Amino acid sequence: MLRKAKSTMLELREVENVKPILFGYQTVRVSTPAGAVFRGREALADFAHREGFALGEVFVERDVDRPCSALTALICAARRSNVMAVAVPTTADLGKLPRVRWLMQHRLEREAGVRVLVVQS
Repeated sequence: MLRKAKSTMLELREVENVKPILFGYQTVRVSTPAGAVFRGREALADFAHREGFALGEVFVERDVDRPCSALTALICAARRSNVMAVAVPTTADLGKLPRVRWLMQHRLEREAGVRVLVVQS
């Protein structure tokens, strides 16, 4: 019985230490330097660690011929895995224009049920 109680306590501690998963979303344009891509990924990882999340998958929008393909994959994955938040390195990763950024944020909130967090404004 004592052995079972110890293992149950260990399991409870492990459950308490589980961090919520945070997905990342990044837009890479033709003009984006490779260093900026790396810094964006690094910023997402640092943010997740600092805010108590475990960084899950980072969805990268890079195909100009298929815009929003990574966004669609992100929405599907967030629905399946019950992720509560998505982080972007900067507001520019949601779009160049304010209206586009608002629409992207609204779509993520409405369709995936996640909060959108901006690492650097």
